[in-house]
Amino acid sequence: MLMRHHLQKLKEIITGVYATGLVDLNNRIIIDMVKGNSASDLRAWCEVQDPKWLDEIKIVATDLAQSYRAGLSPYLDHCIRVADPFHVVQVANRHL
Repeated sequence: MLMRHHLQKLKEIITGVYATGLVDLNNRIIIDMVKGNSASDLRAWCEVQDPKWLDEIKIVATDLAQSYRAGLSPYLDHCIRVADPFHVVQVANRHL
C-alpha cells in the first residue's frame, strides 16, 4: 500500500518536471518525493519537517549539484555531507 502511494505520487510529480527522491539509505525506503530539483524546492520540503527528526539525521548523500547543497541549508547544516557513489563515478568517467 505504501509503495503504491509513492508510485502514484511519483507519477504525478514527474510528468514534465524534475523530481527529487529522498531515501533512507540505512533502511532502504523512500522517505518522500519532492517536485523539482532546485534549492528552493528542497528547502521548502525541509521547512515543513519536524525539526527534531531533522536533528537526528547525521549523514546526507547527495548529487553533486550546488542546488542540493544549498537546499539543505540551514536545516541540515549539522550533517556530514557526502557525494553519492553514482555521481562520483560519473565525474571520474568524464575525466578519463
